[in-house]
Amino acid sequence: MIDVERFKLLHGPYRTPKYCIERRVRCAVRGEMKIKEFSDAPISWPMGRLRGGPCFLIVCGGLLKAIRRESEQAICHHWGVCRTTVWNWRKALNVPQTNEGTRRLYVDYTPERLTAEARCRAIEQGNTPEANAKKAEGARRRPPSAKVLKSLAAGRRKLNTPELRRKISEAHKRRGYASTFDAGSSTLPADVGRNGARS
Repeated sequence: MIDVERFKLLHGPYRTPKYCIERRVRCAVRGEMKIKEFSDAPISWPMGRLRGGPCFLIVCGGLLKAIRRESEQAICHHWGVCRTTVWNWRKALNVPQTNEGTRRLYVDYTPERLTAEARCRAIEQGNTPEANAKKAEGARRRPPSAKVLKSLAAGRRKLNTPELRRKISEAHKRRGYASTFDAGSSTLPADVGRNGARS
């Protein structure tokens, strides 16, 4: 992957804030402070200082948005900071390790990191009977999501209609066990299985 793609900003451009020196602004990580100078990175950014210590970038405006959605490498390149700084920003702002920009790098960079042979071997190992059994067991133990439960409830409401019950009643009559099914009820006889056959 070439550097232009590696350092690409998905939601740029980010412009330098039009602040003046000594203006008080609020940093999302350290709180309110005065601007002491501007960085000389590709994207110049206001910098502050606490108690006579070294200057650091003030997390505000476009930088705050970039931390939430751009990749670590892109932020390091355009704002001139190290990976540890970006990691600390993400931790302070509760940004997940993998955001939109990082996922884009993973997807685009995977073909370069893994050969075709390695990818085929990974697919084969992930589809063995043991692997499939493990995945199935995990799916059975996993509780259904709120979206799935909502869809199931909507499906039950759709199926529980007089018209559908009438059709089920007629089908039961044709199969010879209509006397145990009430067309006005939404339940099947106790001895009728899911596939319509009697147990």
